[in-house]
Amino acid sequence: MNVTTTRKNLLHILTLASQAVNQKNTNIALRHLLLVAEKSDLMNGKIRAEGTDLYVAVSAAETATVDVEGAIVLPAKELIDRIKVMPEGPVTITKVNDRIDMHGADKRRFGL
Repeated sequence: MNVTTTRKNLLHILTLASQAVNQKNTNIALRHLLLVAEKSDLMNGKIRAEGTDLYVAVSAAETATVDVEGAIVLPAKELIDRIKVMPEGPVTITKVNDRIDMHGADKRRFGL
């Protein structure tokens, strides 16, 4: 997975999808968000965030530049906290093997 979008768009979809996620849930998987990067044509794609508490599911999508399609499940709170401290501008999320790297406009790397 290799996807680039703006910090504003990413934070928007993560915030919407996290509304269905309860951090106090005893099922650890329900504290996470599913991020899916899909190509829709040669140049563009979309990134979609999904969250659920098994009663309600919320899905939100924004346009993105998708180099490699893929899907990952990441902890909602930690992900949103890391995106919030990044500067405005493009954010790239890359999955290589079992490692997730995120970096923003200032090129600081954040791992999950």
